[in-house]
Amino acid sequence: MSVANAATVPVTGACGDNSEFYAGQPISSVSLPAGGSATLSLSSGPCTGAGGAGGSAGTGGADGSGGANGTGGSGGMGGAGGSAGTAGEGSFSLPCSELSVVDGQIGPGQTAAALTTAELTGMTDIWDDYVELSRASTIVCEYDLPSGVAADSVDALDLQVNYRGPIEAFETWTFEVFDNDAGTWTAIGDNAFAPSWVWTPHTFTLPGPLSRFFSPTGTLQIRYGTTGSVDDSDVDQLLITGTAGAGTGAGDTGGSAGTGGADGTGGARGRRRGPRAGR
Repeated sequence: MSVANAATVPVTGACGDNSEFYAGQPISSVSLPAGGSATLSLSSGPCTGAGGAGGSAGTGGADGSGGANGTGGSGGMGGAGGSAGTAGEGSFSLPCSELSVVDGQIGPGQTAAALTTAELTGMTDIWDDYVELSRASTIVCEYDLPSGVAADSVDALDLQVNYRGPIEAFETWTFEVFDNDAGTWTAIGDNAFAPSWVWTPHTFTLPGPLSRFFSPTGTLQIRYGTTGSVDDSDVDQLLITGTAGAGTGAGDTGGSAGTGGADGTGGARGRRRGPRAGR
């Protein structure tokens, strides 16, 4: 179609750029300039235009931030320490801690302190370095176990003596130890080892079981003397030596178990992922 003057012409049954469907048929409005013309295609149905270009895909939303870490649990309390064990292994020396005169008498001014070390030899005579027993005299010396040593841990005991006096054939002087279990004195030796009136050291080994020689408080007793009335005698040393092993003393007890730490707190939840911008 063509026009002489510029005009917008509605055309029924034709499809153009500006179309609508009315009463079952298409109507297109065609704008033409003066002297313009246009060719339209006829249609018995709605006009179908070309599809528009699809929209561009939207960009993804930003990822959410992670949750904060939870706080750690508190540490458990340590277990209580075990108790100390008894009786360590080692050697020991026990001096006469108390000297008692049971029968007869000893020299004036003489004490147990003179019986710790064997200081005299030959026929040397230094009054303060020994104890002299008169005829028919008996003394008892007491010895105390060191702190921490149990009686049943003692595995060796010796009596160290330094004697001067008559020979055994002339008069017998005896050495005895008290048996606490039996309640009696046990002979451990006499002066048969010594010549007449010469300082002579000697070691007597006490017979086992050795724990019987100690009282419940750890005291051991040695008795030295004679019932004869022939001659005096002197002693420069009455010393107990020994060794102790593990024995049956209790070892360290185990510490108690520590308490568990408190549970940690949970971390905060992270933010959700952002929405996508577009389709």
